[in-house]
Amino acid sequence: MQVRDIMTKNVETVHPDTLMVEVAKKMKELDVGMIPVMQGSKVLGLITDRDIVLCVVAEGKNASECCAHEIISGVPITIMSSADVEDAADLMEQRQIRRLIVVDESETFCGILSLGDIATRLDQQRAGEALEKISEPSHLAQ
Repeated sequence: MQVRDIMTKNVETVHPDTLMVEVAKKMKELDVGMIPVMQGSKVLGLITDRDIVLCVVAEGKNASECCAHEIISGVPITIMSSADVEDAADLMEQRQIRRLIVVDESETFCGILSLGDIATRLDQQRAGEALEKISEPSHLAQ
Protein backbone atom coordinates (compact mmCIF):
# COMPACT_ATOMS: atom_id res chain seq x y z
CA MET A 1 0.00 0.00 0.00
CA GLN A 2 1.26 3.47 -0.86
CA VAL A 3 1.40 6.52 1.40
CA ARG A 4 -1.08 8.39 -0.84
CA ASP A 5 -3.69 5.71 -0.09
CA ILE A 6 -3.88 6.45 3.63
CA MET A 7 -2.45 9.97 4.15
CA THR A 8 -4.54 12.91 5.31
CA LYS A 9 -5.26 15.20 2.35
CA ASN A 10 -6.56 18.79 2.22
CA VAL A 11 -4.51 19.78 5.25
CA GLU A 12 -4.90 23.35 6.54
CA THR A 13 -1.65 25.32 6.61
CA VAL A 14 -0.31 28.65 7.85
CA HIS A 15 2.05 31.25 6.39
CA PRO A 16 5.44 31.85 8.06
CA ASP A 17 4.34 35.35 9.15
CA THR A 18 1.20 34.10 10.91
CA LEU A 19 1.19 35.16 14.56
CA MET A 20 1.44 32.27 16.99
CA VAL A 21 -1.80 33.30 18.69
CA GLU A 22 -3.53 32.78 15.31
CA VAL A 23 -1.72 29.46 14.78
CA ALA A 24 -2.95 28.25 18.18
CA LYS A 25 -6.51 29.43 17.48
CA LYS A 26 -6.52 27.66 14.11
CA MET A 27 -5.24 24.44 15.68
CA LYS A 28 -7.97 24.64 18.33
CA GLU A 29 -10.66 25.38 15.73
CA LEU A 30 -9.53 22.43 13.58
CA ASP A 31 -8.95 20.20 16.62
CA VAL A 32 -5.44 19.27 15.45
CA GLY A 33 -2.13 18.99 17.27
CA MET A 34 0.00 20.06 14.30
CA ILE A 35 -0.12 22.44 11.37
CA PRO A 36 2.28 22.82 8.41
CA VAL A 37 3.96 26.17 7.75
CA MET A 38 4.10 26.92 4.02
CA GLN A 39 5.50 29.58 1.74
CA GLY A 40 3.72 29.14 -1.58
CA SER A 41 3.87 25.42 -2.39
CA LYS A 42 6.98 24.83 -0.24
CA VAL A 43 6.63 23.33 3.22
CA LEU A 44 9.01 25.07 5.60
CA GLY A 45 8.15 22.85 8.55
CA LEU A 46 5.50 21.92 11.09
CA ILE A 47 4.33 23.50 14.31
CA THR A 48 2.95 21.19 16.97
CA ASP A 49 1.05 21.97 20.13
CA ARG A 50 4.19 20.87 21.97
CA ASP A 51 6.25 23.43 20.02
CA ILE A 52 3.87 26.16 21.17
CA VAL A 53 4.27 25.13 24.80
CA LEU A 54 8.07 24.75 24.68
CA CYS A 55 9.00 27.57 22.32
CA VAL A 56 6.41 30.20 23.17
CA VAL A 57 4.87 29.63 26.60
CA ALA A 58 7.91 28.19 28.40
CA GLU A 59 10.19 30.83 26.87
CA GLY A 60 7.88 33.63 28.02
CA LYS A 61 7.27 34.87 24.46
CA ASN A 62 4.17 36.85 23.60
CA ALA A 63 2.09 34.73 21.20
CA SER A 64 0.62 37.96 19.77
CA GLU A 65 4.08 39.14 18.72
CA CYS A 66 5.80 35.87 17.79
CA CYS A 67 5.43 34.45 14.24
CA ALA A 68 5.32 30.88 12.93
CA HIS A 69 8.72 31.18 11.21
CA GLU A 70 10.32 31.83 14.61
CA ILE A 71 9.10 28.48 15.96
CA ILE A 72 9.83 25.99 13.18
CA SER A 73 13.28 24.49 13.17
CA GLY A 74 15.32 22.28 10.92
CA VAL A 75 14.46 20.83 7.55
CA PRO A 76 11.06 19.13 7.38
CA ILE A 77 11.16 15.36 6.97
CA THR A 78 9.27 14.35 3.84
CA ILE A 79 8.23 11.18 2.10
CA MET A 80 7.01 10.64 -1.45
CA SER A 81 3.30 9.97 -1.91
CA SER A 82 4.25 6.90 -3.96
CA ALA A 83 6.37 5.40 -1.15
CA ASP A 84 5.32 2.20 0.57
CA VAL A 85 3.59 2.67 3.93
CA GLU A 86 6.03 0.22 5.53
CA ASP A 87 8.91 2.46 4.42
CA ALA A 88 7.11 5.43 5.97
CA ALA A 89 6.75 3.57 9.28
CA ASP A 90 10.46 2.70 9.14
CA LEU A 91 11.33 6.37 8.57
CA MET A 92 9.15 7.40 11.52
CA GLU A 93 10.99 4.87 13.68
CA GLN A 94 14.43 5.99 12.52
CA ARG A 95 13.70 9.69 13.03
CA GLN A 96 11.53 9.15 16.13
CA ILE A 97 8.66 11.21 14.74
CA ARG A 98 4.91 10.67 14.56
CA ARG A 99 4.16 12.59 11.35
CA LEU A 100 5.66 12.92 7.88
CA ILE A 101 5.09 15.60 5.27
CA VAL A 102 3.98 13.95 2.03
CA VAL A 103 5.18 15.37 -1.29
CA ASP A 104 4.81 14.33 -4.91
CA GLU A 105 7.53 13.85 -7.53
CA SER A 106 7.84 17.63 -8.00
CA GLU A 107 8.24 18.16 -4.21
CA THR A 108 4.76 19.72 -4.00
CA PHE A 109 2.98 19.29 -0.67
CA CYS A 110 0.25 16.60 -0.85
CA GLY A 111 -0.67 15.97 2.77
CA ILE A 112 0.42 14.50 6.09
CA LEU A 113 0.96 10.88 7.08
CA SER A 114 0.62 10.28 10.80
CA LEU A 115 1.18 7.25 12.93
CA GLY A 116 -2.57 7.41 13.56
CA ASP A 117 -3.22 7.09 9.81
CA ILE A 118 -1.16 3.91 9.78
CA ALA A 119 -2.92 2.55 12.88
CA THR A 120 -6.47 3.26 11.74
CA ARG A 121 -6.11 2.40 8.08
CA LEU A 122 -3.50 -0.28 7.91
CA ASP A 123 -1.95 -2.27 10.70
CA GLN A 124 -2.34 -1.52 14.39
CA GLN A 125 0.44 -3.93 15.33
CA ARG A 126 2.87 -2.24 12.92
CA ALA A 127 1.87 1.18 14.25
CA GLY A 128 2.45 -0.08 17.79
CA GLU A 129 5.94 -1.26 16.85
CA ALA A 130 6.73 2.12 15.33
CA LEU A 131 5.36 3.95 18.38
CA GLU A 132 7.52 1.82 20.65
CA LYS A 133 10.64 2.81 18.69
CA ILE A 134 9.57 6.45 18.45
CA SER A 135 9.03 6.60 22.20
CA GLU A 136 12.50 5.29 23.06
CA PRO A 137 14.82 7.96 24.48
CA SER A 138 17.15 9.23 21.77
CA HIS A 139 20.04 9.41 24.24
CA LEU A 140 20.75 8.22 27.76
CA ALA A 141 20.71 10.72 30.62
CA GLN A 142 24.09 10.97 32.31
